Amino acid sequence: MTRGFQRLAFLSCLVALIYPLSFSTYAFGQEPRSTPMTAVSSLDSDLTLESIASDVEATQNNLELEDEIKKQILSQFAKAEQALRDFASARSRTEELNLMASTADQEESRLESELSSLTQSTFTIPSNAKLKELDDLLRNAVDSLSDLETEVKTLADEMPERTRRAAELPAEIAEYRRLTEELQSQAKATPPAGERRELTNARRTRIASEVLLYAQRIAESEAEQAAYTATNGLVPKQENLAKKRVEEQRKYITELNRRLDALSAKETRAKVTQARVILKTCKQLWSIKRRNKRSRNSLRNSNLWIGNSKKRPMTLKNGKNGSTPSVSPMPWDAYFARNELH
Repeated sequence: MTRGFQRLAFLSCLVALIYPLSFSTYAFGQEPRSTPMTAVSSLDSDLTLESIASDVEATQNNLELEDEIKKQILSQFAKAEQALRDFASARSRTEELNLMASTADQEESRLESELSSLTQSTFTIPSNAKLKELDDLLRNAVDSLSDLETEVKTLADEMPERTRRAAELPAEIAEYRRLTEELQSQAKATPPAGERRELTNARRTRIASEVLLYAQRIAESEAEQAAYTATNGLVPKQENLAKKRVEEQRKYITELNRRLDALSAKETRAKVTQARVILKTCKQLWSIKRRNKRSRNSLRNSNLWIGNSKKRPMTLKNGKNGSTPSVSPMPWDAYFARNELH
């Protein structure tokens, strides 16, 4: 038996096995089971993105295939690849939801402990913080407050959203079952007469990939139902904790503003005092300047007198018959003798 026929037989068995398994996970009118299915990992070991990539390469290199047939084959493989990618995402989310349900009790204890610690209003601001440091702390605190307020709004919308999703989940599971049933019928159908074996194989690969996907979608929906049942009671506590964080953050911002105002006033007073000292110093310097100016003027006058005194002193003689008095030079010894007498 060739590898292609082996793959075809494997895919047929895979679809036949997954189909009833996916139906057994949930029944109409019944609650989802406590431990939802996470994956059909034991059945998909031969169906991977790598194996499909290998088939795509073989198809592209097959010179015997007509272009139209090759296009149909590659289209089936592309759908199979997308189904496997979606399957991986659904399996990852299923595991997250299962973890949420299994750790609900621990989460409740954590919420209560954190809420208790917040009631003590323990936030600290460095006592020796400078103005710039306080300003940076305030800016970061305001940004954090915005994030916390967004969280409060998100949690306020959480319960209505859960209620909506819980109402949608049964219909989603029923739709996944219906799609799986259609795939099962396609897998059982006889290939059209004359169809190339490569195209039949590609279609069966796509069917098997989609069956895996829908089986995982059912498990994901069941896990979502179980997670809501386990954690619905935590949402009000989460919302209460978020509101308390907002309250404490606002207190923190108020205290930062108070410290900033006090420190700003203190620095302002210091600057005013410094300005007064500078002004007083300037006045003193101005007074010294004025005295220096007077001294310079006095010195200049003295220099002028000394310069003039180097000239020979003059005496005034009376003119005759009412004529204009004449000036004649006075001997230096007579000049000094006269001044000594005065």
